[in-house]
Amino acid sequence: MNYFKDCNTPEEAKILYKKQAKKLHPDMPTGDKVKFQEMEEQYRLFLATSLNEKQKDFSNKAQYMNYLETFFMDNPELLQTILNSLTESTAFKNFIKKNASIIDAGINFYQFLKQKI
Repeated sequence: MNYFKDCNTPEEAKILYKKQAKKLHPDMPTGDKVKFQEMEEQYRLFLATSLNEKQKDFSNKAQYMNYLETFFMDNPELLQTILNSLTESTAFKNFIKKNASIIDAGINFYQFLKQKI
């Protein structure tokens, strides 16, 4: 099932995500862990795709980075969802291990993201 097929914007997806999370979360009476995880993965993919498409609207990376900063300040739960998926990634774990301190890791990770965007 594609939960976000009818969504056109991250804002629409956010509303649908919250509605579906109330139904599918494993702690709820009607919850289903497998379906909830599937829905979360689709949500992350929808957000990543939407944000990548949004990048085309900006003439330079600085404008896009400003947009992302504002977007995630207004939607902190979306940032948390993305960070949760990153922390499960072996590549991310290896990246953190290579850095001497969490501050260095944060700075390097920010630079890494800037290069990818």
